[in-house]
Amino acid sequence: MTIEDVNVDLGPDTIYTDFPYVLDPGNYSAYLWQDGSENESYTVTAPGSYSVTVTDNHGCQGGDDIYVGSVDGTHEIITSAYAINFYPNPTKGMLNISIEAQEYFDWNIEILNASGQKMKVQQNKNVRSNIIPVDLTGIPAGTYILKISNKKEVHSRLLIKQ
Repeated sequence: MTIEDVNVDLGPDTIYTDFPYVLDPGNYSAYLWQDGSENESYTVTAPGSYSVTVTDNHGCQGGDDIYVGSVDGTHEIITSAYAINFYPNPTKGMLNISIEAQEYFDWNIEILNASGQKMKVQQNKNVRSNIIPVDLTGIPAGTYILKISNKKEVHSRLLIKQ
């Protein structure tokens, strides 16, 4: 028998979570992870791609892979002209964006869904140092792109709405 004879599922192809995170493909006779380890489960401690090949009690094999990314609660964007923090992430409804800049900027904040559709647009004029609240209570739970821009730069980060 060959790989793919056994249906193995580590979950969605991409997941964003806190660490450590345990990958568990289920109950099989043998396991071979991407790093050569052979444990029944694998504890992820850093973002990256992970894979497993399993063998059942009939000698049939199957495999799956997953990308595990970090959601650490606070995210930073730091340049020579400003520092931006946004939190909490994931959020249940209210997102705070803290801006500390050397000069005043007009900041555009956009929340985009996976199709690129703008779910929320908020403009904030003449901001140098402030915490900007962004109300996401009307947006369904899911994974979004937080796009923060000024006249000089555009930054995009992953945002989870619970």
